[in-house]
Amino acid sequence: MSMYLLAMRLDVKTFLGTAAYFFFAVNLVKVPFQIGLGLLNTHILSIVLVLVPLVVVAAFLGRWIAGRISQAVFERLVLGLTAVGAINLLL
Repeated sequence: MSMYLLAMRLDVKTFLGTAAYFFFAVNLVKVPFQIGLGLLNTHILSIVLVLVPLVVVAAFLGRWIAGRISQAVFERLVLGLTAVGAINLLL
């Protein structure tokens, strides 16, 4: 997904917003299967509720960083982290 969005030459905020909506939709589709397999239960939901404030803080921090990072640095970061992820999947 990152490589596709980079190829579209999207600016930083559009790239991040599009990726967020895409992965939100993908993860939303997985929820019924996670419940059916017993991977999502009340214990996990209690952990999620504890972590919600951290997610909110991280979202604001990410938005602040996205407004200040240059396009070239962002693209290099995405390429580098995508390569690290690909290598990790191969190993």
